[in-house]
Amino acid sequence: MANNSEPLDGGAWGDYVKDGRGHFERVVRSFNVFGRNTQELFDHLRTAETDFLSSMRLMEITGFEAEDGARFREEFWGELDQRLYNMVSSAVAVVDHTRPLLAFYEHESEFVAEWGERSDEVAKSPRALFLRRLRNYLLHYGVAPLTRSMVLGPPKVAKDWDDLTIRLSPDGLLRYSDWNGSNREYIHSFEGVHHCGRSLRSMART
Repeated sequence: MANNSEPLDGGAWGDYVKDGRGHFERVVRSFNVFGRNTQELFDHLRTAETDFLSSMRLMEITGFEAEDGARFREEFWGELDQRLYNMVSSAVAVVDHTRPLLAFYEHESEFVAEWGERSDEVAKSPRALFLRRLRNYLLHYGVAPLTRSMVLGPPKVAKDWDDLTIRLSPDGLLRYSDWNGSNREYIHSFEGVHHCGRSLRSMART
C-alpha cells in the first residue's frame, strides 16, 4: 500500500519540539518561583508565631521590650510586606506566562480545551478571584492590612510556643472600593479575621 502522507521535515519538527519545551519550561520555572515565594512568606510568619520573644516584641508586651524592639518590628513588618507582595505578584505571573504556551499549541484543540477547562475551574474559584484582586490592592491602594492576636493561657515552655496569629484584616481590606461582589462575599466569609499564613498556603494549593 502506498504511503500518501507528506514527508516529515525533520528540521522543522525539531524546532517545534524545542520551542514547545521552552514554553513548558518557562511556565514550570514561573510556578516554582511562586512556590518559593509562598514558602518564604509562610516561613517568615512562622518564625514569629512560634517564637516566644518575637511574639512578645510584636505585641509590644511591657517587660519583654528590648532596646532593638522597634527595629525588630520595623524589619519584620517590612519583610512581611515584601514577601506578601512577591507571592501575590508571582501567582498572577504564572497565569500570564501560560498564555504564550496556549497560543503556541492553539492548533492542538484537545490540549487547549482540557487546559482551558482546568484553568477556568481554578480561575473562577473564590480564592483565585480574591488573590488576583488582592494584587490590584497591593499595586494601586497600599500594603495589605495586617493585625495580630495572641492567646493567653497556661504557661508554656518556649519550644511549645505557638500562640501568636498574624492575620489579614477584613475591615481593612474592605476600605478598598474596587472589590467586586464575589470578592466582598469571600472577605466577609473570614471568621473574625483571616489567618494570613493558612490563607495564602491554601491559595497556593489552588
